[in-house]
Amino acid sequence: YDIVSLITALWNDLSCKDIKALQIRERRKQLSEWLANCVSQTIESVSEDVSSAPKRIRYLLSGNKVQDAVSVAQKNGLFQLSLLIPLAGSDRVQQMLTQQLVEWKENRIDTTIDEDLYMIYQMLAGRAKNVKTEGEVNMLSDLDWRRAFGFFLWHCSTNENDLIDAIDLYEEAFTSGQCSYPVPIKLQQRIPEGIKDIFPSTDIFDILFMILKLYRNSHEPLNKLLIPETAGTESVDHRLPFLVFILLRSLGYTTENQSEQILITAFSSELENNGLWEEAIAVSLMLDDPSDREQFTRKILKRNVKVQYTDFQFLTETCHIDEKWIFEVKALEARRWQDWRECFDFLVIADLPNAAHKIMMDHIIADALVAGESEYLEDKLSQLRKFEERIENWDLQGLVFLDYFTAVSIIEQIKQSQTQNIDEMTRLDELAPQLADLVTRIGGLSASRPIDCLARAELARGALHLWKLRKFILQSWKWESFEKKNEIEEIEELESLVQAARMPGDYASKVIKKGLQRMLMGEELESF
Repeated sequence: YDIVSLITALWNDLSCKDIKALQIRERRKQLSEWLANCVSQTIESVSEDVSSAPKRIRYLLSGNKVQDAVSVAQKNGLFQLSLLIPLAGSDRVQQMLTQQLVEWKENRIDTTIDEDLYMIYQMLAGRAKNVKTEGEVNMLSDLDWRRAFGFFLWHCSTNENDLIDAIDLYEEAFTSGQCSYPVPIKLQQRIPEGIKDIFPSTDIFDILFMILKLYRNSHEPLNKLLIPETAGTESVDHRLPFLVFILLRSLGYTTENQSEQILITAFSSELENNGLWEEAIAVSLMLDDPSDREQFTRKILKRNVKVQYTDFQFLTETCHIDEKWIFEVKALEARRWQDWRECFDFLVIADLPNAAHKIMMDHIIADALVAGESEYLEDKLSQLRKFEERIENWDLQGLVFLDYFTAVSIIEQIKQSQTQNIDEMTRLDELAPQLADLVTRIGGLSASRPIDCLARAELARGALHLWKLRKFILQSWKWESFEKKNEIEEIEELESLVQAARMPGDYASKVIKKGLQRMLMGEELESF
């Protein structure tokens, strides 16, 4: 089907916009050329196998191949017919030929004329049906719907008539049982050859005829046009209906939202099933409802985007997909494979800091801390700090670790300083309550897994080490405010910190106790 050419012939801009008569003539000419090209292959395949000259001429004329028909007529000595053929469509010629058919019947000459030759004269007279002496002759009996429509366009209306008249005449003819219904090509192929005057009816019309009807009446519903069956394809092949939908929408035609949504989602799914998921997203973005559009697009991304997927320029630049959607899906994929660090990075890029913080606390931070990856943790937690207002329990979880790393940096920086600086010493002295608060908050961290217990203990031990290091620096530099504190106050501060922090020794007794219980239970089972 050359659908694009048909739509172009019916709706393209004409040069003669101001003159109605010229517009009608030009539009008929363009549709006539399209229809002749549309049936040319059928005409050539049929006419080549025909030995009878009149029958071959009739087939050629059914495809408006006037010059070829004249040539065949001349080669076979039908000179009078060769002169009449170029005059087809003229009102005067049709009147004369109609009178000729009447005289042939009255004189019973029609019984001596070759049937195909008689039908040629009947065609040139513009008569689909005519009564002979021996009965009625239907010259449309063995024509498919496109050639039947061509008869009404080329022989039953003049160039001054609007092409809508030909559409009306053809529709009237097939509804009254005179010619073939405009069935899709696959349904036409199922009709046995050689059957005449039997025209199976159908509710599914060829997509080409539906487009012709739409041209005739712009209010014609599109829901029947936008289904695969009208294009003669399988019910799961929506390529042609979607193409027609896009072309007609560009011309200002619309359909009901439900039909439009069904077509778009069906074609998008079809593309995805054939591996063209990026193109499927481009199609899904044509949905009118923003929530449906986002939901359908996200589902396609979720089914197809992998962690390794990096070439998403088409989606972001051409389709204008939010990059955050892609990284959210990549985070889900990384989570599925328990690649927690990739998952964290993707969640941060996807602007989901709360989810990223949860992944960090549940799956990354304890292992990384025990492995000594402090720089990695400080970098990742610093990325979350700018989202702290959007993160649940940030002060009680992520910020605890970040404050610890900050304290380490401060003390290490002061420790490496070669000269005594009053500002630095003041800062170090004021660090005492922060460290005390830090150790207290460390005691409130999760200890649901053994690795969490170990990480918390390491953090507490590190915080106490920072306390001692701070004390050592202040003592070595003989800081006045520190020297004024008595030993009892210092001991009380240390005791409060130790009580707040659960040290590894606290866990050792529990671990040993549980281990002994398991051993005893194992011995009991063996003895049993």
